[in-house]
Amino acid sequence: EDMSLQIIFDYKFFISKKKQYTGFYTGAYLRLASYSYSNESQTDLSQNYYYLEYRQSAIGGGAIIGYQNYIKKRFVIDFIAGYGVRHITDTEIIKSVNIGLDTQKQTVPDIRLGLNIGYKF
Repeated sequence: EDMSLQIIFDYKFFISKKKQYTGFYTGAYLRLASYSYSNESQTDLSQNYYYLEYRQSAIGGGAIIGYQNYIKKRFVIDFIAGYGVRHITDTEIIKSVNIGLDTQKQTVPDIRLGLNIGYKF
Protein backbone atom coordinates (compact mmCIF):
# COMPACT_ATOMS: atom_id res chain seq x y z
CA GLU A 1 0.00 0.00 0.00
CA ASP A 2 1.41 3.36 -1.02
CA MET A 3 1.26 6.08 1.62
CA SER A 4 2.60 9.55 2.11
CA LEU A 5 2.67 11.99 4.98
CA GLN A 6 3.42 15.63 4.33
CA ILE A 7 3.63 18.58 6.68
CA ILE A 8 3.76 21.95 4.95
CA PHE A 9 4.43 25.29 6.66
CA ASP A 10 3.49 28.49 4.77
CA TYR A 11 4.48 32.10 5.29
CA LYS A 12 2.16 34.44 3.40
CA PHE A 13 2.73 38.15 2.80
CA PHE A 14 -0.49 39.78 1.57
CA ILE A 15 0.14 42.43 -1.07
CA SER A 16 -3.02 44.44 -0.37
CA LYS A 17 -3.66 45.71 3.15
CA LYS A 18 -7.32 46.68 2.54
CA LYS A 19 -8.82 43.61 4.24
CA GLN A 20 -6.90 41.32 6.61
CA TYR A 21 -5.87 37.90 5.17
CA THR A 22 -7.60 38.57 1.85
CA GLY A 23 -6.33 39.07 -1.69
CA PHE A 24 -3.16 38.21 -3.56
CA TYR A 25 -0.12 37.09 -1.61
CA THR A 26 3.43 35.89 -2.03
CA GLY A 27 5.60 33.99 0.40
CA ALA A 28 7.55 30.84 1.12
CA TYR A 29 6.86 27.25 2.12
CA LEU A 30 8.70 24.44 3.88
CA ARG A 31 7.70 20.81 3.20
CA LEU A 32 8.60 17.73 5.28
CA ALA A 33 7.58 14.46 3.64
CA SER A 34 7.70 10.70 4.09
CA TYR A 35 6.66 8.32 1.30
CA SER A 36 6.10 4.57 1.08
CA TYR A 37 5.93 3.01 -2.37
CA SER A 38 5.50 -0.48 -3.82
CA ASN A 39 5.10 -1.72 -7.40
CA GLU A 40 4.79 -5.21 -8.85
CA SER A 41 4.77 -6.12 -12.56
CA GLN A 42 5.44 -8.87 -15.05
CA THR A 43 5.95 -8.23 -18.75
CA ASP A 44 4.07 -10.23 -21.41
CA LEU A 45 7.14 -10.55 -23.62
CA SER A 46 9.24 -12.28 -21.00
CA GLN A 47 8.77 -14.17 -17.80
CA ASN A 48 10.65 -11.54 -15.79
CA TYR A 49 9.00 -10.54 -12.54
CA TYR A 50 9.69 -7.09 -11.05
CA TYR A 51 8.95 -5.89 -7.54
CA LEU A 52 10.10 -2.78 -5.73
CA GLU A 53 9.15 -1.54 -2.27
CA TYR A 54 10.81 1.36 -0.49
CA ARG A 55 10.43 4.26 1.96
CA GLN A 56 11.76 7.74 1.34
CA SER A 57 12.11 10.91 3.44
CA ALA A 58 12.51 14.41 2.02
CA ILE A 59 12.68 18.08 3.00
CA GLY A 60 12.04 20.94 0.63
CA GLY A 61 10.85 24.45 0.19
CA GLY A 62 10.36 27.30 -2.19
CA ALA A 63 8.37 30.37 -3.18
CA ILE A 64 4.58 30.60 -3.34
CA ILE A 65 2.00 32.91 -4.85
CA GLY A 66 -1.73 32.76 -4.39
CA TYR A 67 -5.10 34.32 -3.83
CA GLN A 68 -7.22 33.98 -0.69
CA ASN A 69 -10.73 35.28 -0.05
CA TYR A 70 -13.52 34.86 2.49
CA ILE A 71 -17.07 33.92 1.55
CA LYS A 72 -19.78 35.04 4.00
CA LYS A 73 -17.08 36.03 6.57
CA ARG A 74 -16.40 32.42 7.68
CA PHE A 75 -15.54 30.23 4.67
CA VAL A 76 -12.12 30.74 3.13
CA ILE A 77 -11.00 29.71 -0.34
CA ASP A 78 -7.30 29.77 -1.22
CA PHE A 79 -5.63 29.09 -4.58
CA ILE A 80 -1.90 28.46 -4.18
CA ALA A 81 1.01 27.74 -6.54
CA GLY A 82 4.63 27.22 -5.63
CA TYR A 83 7.98 26.17 -7.00
CA GLY A 84 11.11 25.11 -5.18
CA VAL A 85 13.39 22.16 -4.52
CA ARG A 86 13.05 18.94 -2.55
CA HIS A 87 16.07 17.13 -1.11
CA ILE A 88 15.68 13.37 -0.61
CA THR A 89 17.38 12.74 2.70
CA ASP A 90 16.90 8.99 3.12
CA THR A 91 15.87 6.01 0.97
CA GLU A 92 15.28 2.61 2.55
CA ILE A 93 14.77 -0.30 0.15
CA ILE A 94 12.46 -2.83 1.77
CA LYS A 95 12.37 -5.37 -1.07
CA SER A 96 13.77 -5.37 -4.61
CA VAL A 97 13.41 -8.16 -7.21
CA ASN A 98 15.02 -7.71 -10.67
CA ILE A 99 14.96 -3.92 -10.40
CA GLY A 100 17.23 -1.32 -8.87
CA LEU A 101 16.75 2.10 -7.33
CA ASP A 102 19.23 4.93 -6.92
CA THR A 103 19.51 5.43 -3.15
CA GLN A 104 21.87 8.40 -3.28
CA LYS A 105 20.69 11.64 -1.73
CA GLN A 106 19.49 13.95 -4.48
CA THR A 107 17.77 17.27 -5.03
CA VAL A 108 14.80 17.45 -7.41
CA PRO A 109 12.30 20.16 -8.45
CA ASP A 110 9.29 20.59 -6.17
CA ILE A 111 6.00 21.93 -7.56
CA ARG A 112 3.08 22.84 -5.37
CA LEU A 113 -0.48 23.47 -6.61
CA GLY A 114 -3.49 23.58 -4.38
CA LEU A 115 -7.02 24.63 -3.69
CA ASN A 116 -7.69 24.97 0.02
CA ILE A 117 -11.16 25.40 1.48
CA GLY A 118 -11.57 26.16 5.15
CA TYR A 119 -13.70 27.60 7.92
CA LYS A 120 -12.71 30.47 10.22
CA PHE A 121 -13.81 29.98 13.83
